[in-house]
Amino acid sequence: MNYTSSIMRKNITGQKPRVKPGSRGGRFLLKWLDKQNISHSELARTLCISRSYMHRLISGERPPTYKIAMQLENIAEIPYESWTKP
Repeated sequence: MNYTSSIMRKNITGQKPRVKPGSRGGRFLLKWLDKQNISHSELARTLCISRSYMHRLISGERPPTYKIAMQLENIAEIPYESWTKP
């Protein structure tokens, strides 16, 4: 499935694409996004990062930079340490 069809599917079904969180920080972030009703794209724009990088943060494929981790701690109250511990 390419990116366009994923977006179309989201718009048609009204559901967010499923992302499997791979780190404690990713799990916290995914819960926070759902609770705040904020899309991955909206938070990515706020943090000035790409949507693909946001997806990788949540899935645990990539750790956040120190700057991004500090921004997430300020915005979503996700402790910096949650990104470094499994």
